[in-house]
Parts: sequence; structure tokens; C-alpha cells
Amino acid sequence: LSYLDRRRLQFLADVSHELRTPVTILRGEAEVTLRMQPGSQDAYREALTRIAQQSKQMGRLIDDLLFLVRSESDTVAFDRQRVDLREIVADAVRDGDLLAKGKGISVIDRLPEQAVWVEADAQRLRQAALIGIDNAINYSATGLSVEVSLEAVDGRAVISVLDHGAGVPAEELPYVFERFYRVRGGAERRTDGSGLGLSIAKWIAEKPGGSIA
Repeated sequence: LSYLDRRRLQFLADVSHELRTPVTILRGEAEVTLRMQPGSQDAYREALTRIAQQSKQMGRLIDDLLFLVRSESDTVAFDRQRVDLREIVADAVRDGDLLAKGKGISVIDRLPEQAVWVEADAQRLRQAALIGIDNAINYSATGLSVEVSLEAVDGRAVISVLDHGAGVPAEELPYVFERFYRVRGGAERRTDGSGLGLSIAKWIAEKPGGSIA
């Protein structure tokens, strides 16, 4: 119970920290804009663009937190049907490619020609696959590629996402699926994500009996 209480307090502290930054930026941008001389439309537009970006980031964090709360209370419904996983991964790759283009990164799919049929919730699987692709994009340098493959191995479907970034030190691999966990020494690579994506992907993968690594 003491351990769970410490984890709960740490989680609340992490949430407060993650929300404080965008809120502080939003307030600062608004205050600076209010002090501007009238008539500077370009300056107003730049300030509003930054405010919109921070609002989007904060909204994503709140959405992810709500998803995790619902997952822990077991109120996230799974609509399991027989679906072609190849089509689901292809959709995630297309969305990932749109995210990558602005960073000069290419997303390459290596999907089989034949269908890979599974019993699954298509929307949730697509969400988990896109989280993996987005994570790979965020930690890749301009000009590199992210490769997404799908294959059937011993009666199970395997989705693989390969990037060519700096990677994660072996001693930190056990912690990458923890909420808000950041690789030590990776501050220069910090992204605008919520820090919850891999936790959500892990839950989506394991809830119906799958795994993620």
C-alpha cells in the first residue's frame, strides 16, 4: 500500500509538472500579446499560433490522461471483429507519413501481399501502431527513415517499427513504457508529446492478450 501511495503521489506530481509548462506558456503569450501596440497583425498572428500549439499539446495530454484513467477502471470498450491487420497498419503508416513529412523523414512500409487476419479492435490497434510510428519519427533525425513491417510468426501477427535514431540504453529499456518516463541524457531530444503514448500502446496491446517490447 505504501508503494502504491508513493506511485500515486509521483503520478500526480508528474501530471502537475506536465500541465504547468503549457499553462505557463499560454499565460505568458497572452500577457505579452495584451501589452502589444495595436495594429501589429503579424505579431498577433504569431502569438495566437503559439497559443494554439500549446493548447493542442495540453489537450492531447488531457485526452491521454482520461484514456489511462478509463483503462484502469476497465471502462474502455473493445469492439473485437475479424479484421485484416495489413489494412490497419497501412492506415497507420499513411498517417505517420503525414506527420513525418514536415520533419524530412520518410515512413516506409514493408507489408505482406496477402491479408493477415486477426480478431481485434481495429481502431485501438491502429492507435497503438500509430503511437509506435510517431515515437520513432520524434526521435529520428531529418533525412532518416522509419520502417514498418508486418508478418505472421507461429500463428501470431507481429508489427515491427524500426527507426535509425540514437536508440535507448539497454539499462533503461525496462522503463520506457512507464508514464512520463524520459531517457536520461535525452533532454535535447525532448518532444512535444504527452509522455503517455507508450503506456497507452502497452495497455492496448496487452488487454486482448498481445505483447509489446
